[in-house]
Amino acid sequence: MHSDRGCQYASESFRDLLAQQGALGSMSAKGNCYDNASAESFYHSLKVEAIYGERFLMRNAMRRAVF
Repeated sequence: MHSDRGCQYASESFRDLLAQQGALGSMSAKGNCYDNASAESFYHSLKVEAIYGERFLMRNAMRRAVF
């Protein structure tokens, strides 16, 4: 999981949760606000084009629309 350097993502409890789920954490480099720009752009487009304005009754319906 890639995130900014927010204290909630750097906390020991969050890092423990990632480890429990078998996920690896990575963070933006200090002072590099553009490190995450491409991922943020992708998720913005996904939300605008596939999710906003839609009404999903079940989680599986949203999963099918996204994937």
